[in-house]
Amino acid sequence: ETFSLAYEGDSLVAIAAGKLAGVAANARGPTGPFDLSIVVLAAGALVSAFSWRENTARDGSRSVKESKASDMSEDSSKNGATI
Repeated sequence: ETFSLAYEGDSLVAIAAGKLAGVAANARGPTGPFDLSIVVLAAGALVSAFSWRENTARDGSRSVKESKASDMSEDSSKNGATI
């Protein structure tokens, strides 16, 4: 189901991008789609900058290195190996 939704969504985004590029080309000439791409890139960068939640340890939690080391030792003890 996920792949079918992605396939359909990809098609719709491609059609919309083509239509917007055509409008931009009619309005600004052959460089219009490139000008529009700068605007879209900047908008995407702003959305990413303000909505991205980094996966970091919280206060009182183990650090990422400690978590990985602990997970590796647990996995190796299950398999009978020693570190």
